[in-house]
Amino acid sequence: MVRITPSRIEYLAHGLNFASFCTSSCVYCYMNRFRRVNLGRGKPVDEDLEELARQLETFTPKGDIMMSTSNDPFTAGYSLANRILSLVVSKLDDLRSRAGADFNLRVLSKKGVWRNPITREPLPNHSLLLFGQTVTTLNDSVRQVLEPGAAPVDGRIEALRQARQAGFRVWLSVEPVFEGMDLLRLCELVEPEEVWVGKLNHYSSQFALPPEEIHRQVEEARASGFVVREKRELREALKIEEERKLVGLETYLVEAGAQCRS
Repeated sequence: MVRITPSRIEYLAHGLNFASFCTSSCVYCYMNRFRRVNLGRGKPVDEDLEELARQLETFTPKGDIMMSTSNDPFTAGYSLANRILSLVVSKLDDLRSRAGADFNLRVLSKKGVWRNPITREPLPNHSLLLFGQTVTTLNDSVRQVLEPGAAPVDGRIEALRQARQAGFRVWLSVEPVFEGMDLLRLCELVEPEEVWVGKLNHYSSQFALPPEEIHRQVEEARASGFVVREKRELREALKIEEERKLVGLETYLVEAGAQCRS
């Protein structure tokens, strides 16, 4: 059954997932170990929308909803994703009324599409819909190593630009951040409404940028007027690094003082 479920991602309240696999094949994805454990169990794609339709009749959002949180929403093809999105979009005004406040219906992909590649039909739009792409580097050679099944970087940027020109609100997920990223340049190309930035958490890679460099790029983009938010894990890593530097400075001062007295 396709259902809206709770999410632990800090800028979301709910997720909407309907596939147990993902063709982006990102080597760093936190879901990889779960997919290995559950290989062969259950349906790879759930197309039963009856439960979702029933849920939407009484569901009250507690915050943002994202399609999807555990896989790319276009993994199972554009048609199914569009059917699900169209169903939710048709109920957004009722959901907003029940919630008593605005929230966002976020779409997040790495496929570089916002139209059906065959019919050219666009995704349904609504004032609460935020169309997004994850971009982790501007170097497509790095992308090919770490995200071999995802769309080229230029394709994702172009999808966002076309969607924005067509009247969609657009956003960026920049997580994790790899070598070749220029956050200010990316923001200038896309002009997103919002950017969420995080660090590498579930994988070790020589291409990962250190938290200090990520933060420097965040501050640079903010100084140019873009709305850029750092995820909790990145903020905590920066705090740990700052504390480490303070401890190192204190140790150096103590040792220097001891040498001066001797």
